[in-house]
Amino acid sequence: MTLFATLILWVLFPSYNACTGTDLLKFFSLMNSIFALTSCAATCFVISYLLKESFLGTDHIINSTISVGIMIAASCDFYSGPVAAIAIGIFSGILSVCCYEFLAPILEHCGLYDTCGTFHLHFVPGIFGGIISAIAAASITDESLNGATTINKHFNGRSPVTQGGYQMAGLVICIAIAAGSGLLSGLLLRIWRVVFHVPSDSFGDHVYWKIEYARPAPLPPIIEPIPPPKVVEVAISNPII
Repeated sequence: MTLFATLILWVLFPSYNACTGTDLLKFFSLMNSIFALTSCAATCFVISYLLKESFLGTDHIINSTISVGIMIAASCDFYSGPVAAIAIGIFSGILSVCCYEFLAPILEHCGLYDTCGTFHLHFVPGIFGGIISAIAAASITDESLNGATTINKHFNGRSPVTQGGYQMAGLVICIAIAAGSGLLSGLLLRIWRVVFHVPSDSFGDHVYWKIEYARPAPLPPIIEPIPPPKVVEVAISNPII
């Protein structure tokens, strides 16, 4: 079911990114999102296959394959060609898979448990997506928009450099809101545990759900080789005639 949900998100992400666009800009958003998602998914399968030694990682396929939908969301209407979108997709696939494979154990060692993969799927791609959008906005030209609109109209009268600054400011504000709301939620949960004397394991699934723990697979039967028949030699010293 989780893989099916990933497939649904993968299919719908282009429409998410293009929902606010108009005319040719909406077309740019759709096509760039499709190119980025395709290259990201292919990259995730290859990198996961290499890191898992001829196997595929579940987190890599479920989460990393759609990470570029977040990374390219803020800049999907800045490119009129597929090259930039494909490059962003490859970069996002490598980055997200490596975060799951190498950064997740470090975070758990520090006591930070990301049970839903939010850090590697949303935070890291979102940070780089904001930076990429600022760079793309600052370097955009009327020619790169391919006649879809003009910079003055696209950025509401702001210059490309000013719009790049706005993109970075939006990134900082998003990080501040996310960090503040996360810290507030954690503080409220901690206060609730102290006031109502909630045990430390109350947030485990086993408290409210019947967990069917996986049983170890039975060992294969040991088949011993059948020894060859023994040949008994009988010596007759005094034969009876």
